[in-house]
Amino acid sequence: MCREIRSGGVVFEFRVEKFIVMPEKANCLQIHDTSKVDVPVVFCADANYGLYLPVVLQSIIDNASENYHYKIFILDIGISEDITGSIQEQIRKKENFSLEIHKISNWIKKYETIFKTRNHWSKATYGRFLIPDICAQYEKVIYADVDIIFNRDIADLMAMDLGENYIAGVPEIIDECRRFMEPELEQYYREVLKLTENQLSVNAGVLLFNVRQWRELGLSATAIKLLDENDFHLLDQDAINSLCRGNIYYLDFSWNCVSWAYHYIKKEQSRIAKEVNSHSIALVESYLQAREEEKKVFHYNEPSKPWNSPKMWGAESWWRCAAETPLFTWYLRKLSVSAEKRAERNRSIKKYCFFGLRLAKVITSKKIKKYYLFGIRYYTIKMQEY
Repeated sequence: MCREIRSGGVVFEFRVEKFIVMPEKANCLQIHDTSKVDVPVVFCADANYGLYLPVVLQSIIDNASENYHYKIFILDIGISEDITGSIQEQIRKKENFSLEIHKISNWIKKYETIFKTRNHWSKATYGRFLIPDICAQYEKVIYADVDIIFNRDIADLMAMDLGENYIAGVPEIIDECRRFMEPELEQYYREVLKLTENQLSVNAGVLLFNVRQWRELGLSATAIKLLDENDFHLLDQDAINSLCRGNIYYLDFSWNCVSWAYHYIKKEQSRIAKEVNSHSIALVESYLQAREEEKKVFHYNEPSKPWNSPKMWGAESWWRCAAETPLFTWYLRKLSVSAEKRAERNRSIKKYCFFGLRLAKVITSKKIKKYYLFGIRYYTIKMQEY
């Protein structure tokens, strides 16, 4: 069972006319045992992140129970046919899994002036707001980012009793510390997000949606309206936090153990100990405890990703799942090419010429230095010796 942290605050409701345009359904792969309880799981991805969908899906497959039927929804804004074909191959092998792919590019274009992009966020992130319409037949639906690995059965998340809460999510641990140490961020939380000191923001990488509440209250339309009226730092995540404040069920950190937080906590541990309140210190301790648990959900929410940084924290879990997918060889080849490109960028070449005739050159890389005379290498120095 997950631990619960409840926050105070008044109910924040919007009742406005819906202005969501339904997307085009691309294709379905139905292998559905109707005798089993459905576990609906939604992913949103573009051409870049879509490349890695098979891996997070494999982690769900590896931890799935035969007692449930896992209905996978993919909201697609440019995923290649090779990737969707690979995913279909994965699903066909599992009797208790089925797949729906919805192309949402046209829907995204309807709000292209509202749906901004920043840093690593692509417009695929806004697909979350379509969940109440695409999954209208369900009471609750799970959303997950692509840069995640599940080391536990995702069906356990469906057991959460949301009551009248709009979502369930894991506290955004970094900003929950920063808001007490940085006056400008505290002001942003108070004036823009409208969050009181006791109301926590959540990380949108793993969310459990109360679909019934979202549909009855028209919350997706309201979230888009908030995006149009505010310059949010974290885009749709901030819109969700502002919209749902006072109506959030807080999950244990093991459901969304973000990798970037550890670096931040380690760097700022002395400031955190002195400047944040006791409640936030308890959150830090809960996060660090969850980080050591075996059955946790890895979220690689930092610039480095396991597919291009295999030595980062938790990368072994990602590569273990990748090895079970049809694209494993391709992932290895892509990693090798990326390493070669990095090595090339780190290499310098000095050329020495006389009246246009190249006499010598020196090639320096991170590990080695090579000397050439008339195109023939005549001396090499390892950089640790240099």
